[in-house]
Amino acid sequence: MDAAACILWHGPRSGGYGIVAHGRGTTRAHRHVYSECFGPIPDGYVLHHTCGEKLCINPAHLQPLTQADHMREHDNMERARTTALARKKARTHCDRGHSFAEHGYVRKPGSRDAGSRQCMACQRDRIRERVERRRSPLSPEAGYALSMDEARVYDVQVNEAGEAEPVADVIGEDE
Repeated sequence: MDAAACILWHGPRSGGYGIVAHGRGTTRAHRHVYSECFGPIPDGYVLHHTCGEKLCINPAHLQPLTQADHMREHDNMERARTTALARKKARTHCDRGHSFAEHGYVRKPGSRDAGSRQCMACQRDRIRERVERRRSPLSPEAGYALSMDEARVYDVQVNEAGEAEPVADVIGEDE
C-alpha cells in the first residue's frame, strides 16, 4: 500500500465523513480504521487527516491530536492554502511565459479555487492540437501515415529532420 496515496471511502457518508454501521449506531470510517490498525484512540484526542481529505481512511494519514492542536493544525492548513492562492493570484504570466494581461485568461474548468487561471493563448494552442489530432488519426504522431499514391498504411518512424519515414507496410502487404 502506498502510504502517500489517499484511500477514499466509497460507502455511506455523513457530514462529509465516511460512516460505518455497527450494532445500534455508526462510527466515522476513519476512526474505525484507525482503531482497527492501532487500537483505541487515546482519551481526549481527535483524529487529524494530515492529507486534508475527510473521506480518506489511509491509516498513515490519520494522526491523533488534542482538540487544541487539531485547531492549530487546521489554522496552519488554512493559512498555507490562503498563501498558495495569493501566490497564484499574483502571477502575471502562465507557465509558458504568456502575459495574462496581453493574452487574457479564463478560470480553469472544474477548478474551485479562484487562483486557477488558464492562459487564452495556451488554451487556443491546446484546442488547435486536439482538432488536428482528431482530423488526422493516421498522423505520424500516432505512428502511422497514409500514402495516398499507393493507398497503403505504413508503420512510420520520425527521422532527425522531423519527417515521417515508412518502415513497413501494415495494411495491403503483397502476399
